[in-house]
Amino acid sequence: MNLAPKQSQSSNSCSQREHLGSFSNIGSMTVCYKIIITSPKSKQFNKKVIHQLDVRVSIIAGVAGGAAVTIAVVMIFLSPGIIQGEKYSIDVDPLKDPQGLFVTVRVSITNTGTLPLTNLVIYYGDDIYDQLGTLKPGQKIIVSPPGEVPLDSVTVITSEGIEITKPYRVPAKMPGMMGS
Repeated sequence: MNLAPKQSQSSNSCSQREHLGSFSNIGSMTVCYKIIITSPKSKQFNKKVIHQLDVRVSIIAGVAGGAAVTIAVVMIFLSPGIIQGEKYSIDVDPLKDPQGLFVTVRVSITNTGTLPLTNLVIYYGDDIYDQLGTLKPGQKIIVSPPGEVPLDSVTVITSEGIEITKPYRVPAKMPGMMGS
């Protein structure tokens, strides 16, 4: 048994002559399906119609699959709690960059958690520190230590129990760059 679609643009129903099976509405066009009964011995099989239906189903499945993947990716990026499970997390990056006549020093602090960090204190050494207050999720601050501190390491402490000590890193110098 074969289904051969016939398109009728006249009305929303198929005429008796065309309608031997069923019909469906697609927008403003009515598609009538004519049922053709074939004998397996005569091999009267309309492969073109079957191929067209297979292509349509493949296109619809591809579009639906692409839409599902797109929605999943957008949801992952819009909800940081799925990727980052930590409530309190911090990234500390102390940098010491000798420039020949002077040294550029900075400490970059980023709240990588999902909740604010409070009572943030940065210790430079020799009992010299800065009280930075609250750091919101995703917020980044860059501070420069006072000139009289040793440039060995930095310790950052929060009231949430985070304590990180990191040494200053020195970037690699390449020929032609300042300080090389």
